[in-house]
Amino acid sequence: MTSQYAVAVHILSLSHLRPDNAGSSKAIAGSVGTNAVVRNVIGVLRRAGLLRTRRGVAGAQLTRAPGDVSLLGVCRRGPRIGV
Repeated sequence: MTSQYAVAVHILSLSHLRPDNAGSSKAIAGSVGTNAVVRNVIGVLRRAGLLRTRRGVAGAQLTRAPGDVSLLGVCRRGPRIGV
């Protein structure tokens, strides 16, 4: 399992806790303790259909209810996140 998987779960959790605005990638990076990987992981989660982002607007939103997101699904959907 890669560290990107843990970052992905953290980002999805923040998106649930702050549904209107999960914060900027800079704020998320501060929360995770890393900078460079956050934007890449957000992009992977967006392309996998798990997050919605808007250009020029900070934050991301879950595209489904948290109960409908499984860790196995995150692992399978994120080609660079999985084990």
